[in-house]
Amino acid sequence: MEVTRAMSRNVNTLPPSANIREVAEEMRNHNVGCIPICEYGYPLGMITDRDIAVRAIPAGQSLDRLPVREFMTTSVATINQHKDLIHAAEIMRQRQIRRLIVVDDDGKLTGLLTLDDLASCCDDPLLVASTLKATSEPAMIHG
Repeated sequence: MEVTRAMSRNVNTLPPSANIREVAEEMRNHNVGCIPICEYGYPLGMITDRDIAVRAIPAGQSLDRLPVREFMTTSVATINQHKDLIHAAEIMRQRQIRRLIVVDDDGKLTGLLTLDDLASCCDDPLLVASTLKATSEPAMIHG
């Protein structure tokens, strides 16, 4: 099955000029834990609720003054919307991530594929289980 059939399509994004308060409000308003950061439709990064809690809040400044570009993850994984879910699961396992930004052939964001999406649409319970296990293991830290 193609990623496009399993992904979430209505993904809220913010520009890199947004601040942490705007991100937190967007997460609250849409009940999500991550927001892709895009410019002209192209993904530049992603910020998660964990990024806010672990990196932004301890900075000790007003959330209105903290630009999202300083706290977002810029090395985000993407996948083309026409790739197979097996390929998406492999990326998730290798990178130990639970979300993939889905892009079109031009590299513009078209959706978001989460581990929940994979579990809901995949006919292979072993693939889902192995992906969940891999993304739940402690990440390898390279120093």
